[in-house]
Amino acid sequence: MLPEFTEFELSSGTWALFSQNRSDVFAMDIQVNFGSAFELNREAGIAHFLEHMFFSGTKRLSRKQITGRIDSVGGTINAFTTRENIQYYIKVRGENSMLAMNTLFDCFNNCEFFENELELERKIILNEIRDMRDNPVKRTLSEFVKLCLSGSYARPIIGSEKTVSSFKRRDLINAFKKSHFAGNTTVSISAPGSAKKYISILEELLPKSKKGNLKLKKCRARPKSKTKVLEKEVEQAHFCIGFPAVGSSSEDYAVVSLIEAILGGGLSSRIVYEVREKRGLSYIVQPFFDSEPRHGYFAVYLATTPEKVEGAKSVVLKEFARIREREVSLKELKKAKQHILGTKTLDWEDSLERVKDSIFAKRSGWSWREYFKKIREADAKELRNVAREIVPSDEFCSVLLRPK
Repeated sequence: MLPEFTEFELSSGTWALFSQNRSDVFAMDIQVNFGSAFELNREAGIAHFLEHMFFSGTKRLSRKQITGRIDSVGGTINAFTTRENIQYYIKVRGENSMLAMNTLFDCFNNCEFFENELELERKIILNEIRDMRDNPVKRTLSEFVKLCLSGSYARPIIGSEKTVSSFKRRDLINAFKKSHFAGNTTVSISAPGSAKKYISILEELLPKSKKGNLKLKKCRARPKSKTKVLEKEVEQAHFCIGFPAVGSSSEDYAVVSLIEAILGGGLSSRIVYEVREKRGLSYIVQPFFDSEPRHGYFAVYLATTPEKVEGAKSVVLKEFARIREREVSLKELKKAKQHILGTKTLDWEDSLERVKDSIFAKRSGWSWREYFKKIREADAKELRNVAREIVPSDEFCSVLLRPK
């Protein structure tokens, strides 16, 4: 079932999306148009730091009170940062919707950035950075993005030890004020009842803003042969190979989603089946298409024994060439379409997934109805043409992290 969201432009300049929920669940996502790609080099990691500080306390509520309010009603409250946005989300029973909205918007409007809380979060983030360096999966993927993307898009979202250690309270406050304002924000709600109640509350909770969305240029990465080999005291080899792809605002986004489903949509998909199921070259094989409005990339990650890396790589490259040069069968194309439809239907059983996806579509400039129309109408010829546009013939980025 498609999530039907109605759009409202608030007097504050905020876009609000609303969908009536048939169950007694209130879910809300606040998206701020500011992520790691917006940062200057000296600011690397500041968007992620803001996300960490968001729930750290206001004049009215302490950190413990913020989380305790939601814990006490069995709700969920959290946040995440990407290259292009920060999202803060909450889910509670319908009867606790006012508690949820007041809590989240108190943080949005009145975050204090207390010095003691700032130093606590700094320690936590520095530990995250060290964990990324020590974790072979995270490090391999991070190094791959550095090779595959360009400019500020290539930097780790989390920042570096140097930049995170340097941030002062005023730096965070300035970055917060620059980004966390109504005109740079989208709110999505899925809840029981009518939209009128929630829209009127949003009008009260969001101060007016004359500023429009912050601007960010699209990623200019192009396919290019780049290889990096790292050594670490690990048991297995970790390998990632791929290429820059389209952003989610591209008219080809839906077709690239079909390519992702054909290559990596389940155990019977081409790459997973050929590498794992048929040849046993790797236990973990994960093809994926990561995309936001202004950037995207396609990658295959796998973990295996060092002696099997070349064999697995050869199979992956063969499947890249095959999707680029040959039309898929009608049967395989139909299967990919059903895979996408089925996956989304199951995802949307969760109200939080619906509100997150509604914002993703709004930011990308299309509706889910339009997306599925393109999925249904795509034919084998169009898919091959798009594959020829985005899948390189021999210019791939790859990272190998192997045992010392």
